[in-house]
Amino acid sequence: FKMHWSKRWAVMRTESLSFYKKESSETPESIFFLSHVKLVRSYDEKEFALEVHTQPTSGSDKTKVWYLEFKTDADLFDWMEALEKNSPQLAA
Repeated sequence: FKMHWSKRWAVMRTESLSFYKKESSETPESIFFLSHVKLVRSYDEKEFALEVHTQPTSGSDKTKVWYLEFKTDADLFDWMEALEKNSPQLAA
C-alpha cells in the first residue's frame, strides 16, 4: 500500500501535538494527546521520518500510527526527544 504524505505545520503543547494545514491556520487538521503515545521510533522508509504509535481512541481497538517527516536529521532527533520527554507513557 502506498502512503500519501501531506505537508503540515506541527505545534507541540503541554498535553498534545496538533497539525495545521499551514502556519497561519487557526484550527488544527488533526491532533493527538501525548498521554496516548505508546511508541516513537525512526521510520526507515523515509530519510528523516518518525512513526508515532498512539493507543486506541474510544470506539476503536486499533493503535493509530502517525508518520512525521522532517527536513534534517537534527530536526528528527529534536522532535523524537521532545515526544519521548513529554509523553507520560514514555518518560522515564
